[in-house]
Amino acid sequence: MARGHRSQIKRERNANKDTRPSAKLSYARVSVQKACFVLDAIRGKDVQSAIGILTYNPRYASSVNFEIIKFS
Repeated sequence: MARGHRSQIKRERNANKDTRPSAKLSYARVSVQKACFVLDAIRGKDVQSAIGILTYNPRYASSVNFEIIKFS
């Protein structure tokens, strides 16, 4: 039972993709729990307010996340 042509399936899959901005960091020297404290503080904020929060947050994970936002 054929489902359809491969290019048609790929087109439908790509149309349903999530287009929100995202960033990924590998091999960070910070634990996931510590990074989540900082990420929860900036989730849903615009870029300028997120940069402000990260600039004045004393946690090490905030400096790591600041680099991700700055270069994205």
